[in-house]
Amino acid sequence: MYRYIQTVCKIFYTNWVLIIFFLSLFSNIILFYCNNVIEQDGVSYVAISTRIDEGIFYHPDYSYFPPLYPYFIFLIHKIVPDLETAARVVSIIFGAMTVLVLIAISKNLNYRKFTTIFLSFLFIFNFHLSNYSAKVMSETTWIFFNVLGWFILLKG
Repeated sequence: MYRYIQTVCKIFYTNWVLIIFFLSLFSNIILFYCNNVIEQDGVSYVAISTRIDEGIFYHPDYSYFPPLYPYFIFLIHKIVPDLETAARVVSIIFGAMTVLVLIAISKNLNYRKFTTIFLSFLFIFNFHLSNYSAKVMSETTWIFFNVLGWFILLKG
C-alpha cells in the first residue's frame, strides 16, 4: 500500500501541470451538463457565427459583441455539429487553457509549487469563472487573452 501511494505521489509530482489541466477540463465538463440554458448574449453569438458561416463577415450587430468569440464558434462548429454545443466547447477549452497560462505566470514569478497549485485550484473552483466556462459567453475568451497578455508582459 505504501508503495502505491509513493507511486501516485511521484506521478503527481512529475505531471502535476497535466493533472491540474485535466481537473480544470473535467470540472468545466461537469458544469457543461448542469447548465442547460442559453442566454440572450449566447443566442447572439450563435447567430453571428451562422452569418460568418454564410460568408457575411460584417454586419451591424457585430459592433455590439466581441468579434473573436463568434469566429471560434464558427471554427469549432466545423467539428461539432450543434452550434450551442460548439460555443460551449469553445468556452470550456479557453477556461481550461487559462489555468495553463496562470501556471506559466506563477512559474515565471518563481513561486513555489504549492503556491502555483493553490492559485490553480482557486481559479478552477471559483464559481463565477467555472460558470463562465460552462455557458455560451465570451468572458472566458476575454479572461484567457487578458491573462495571456499579462504573461506576455511579464516575459517581455
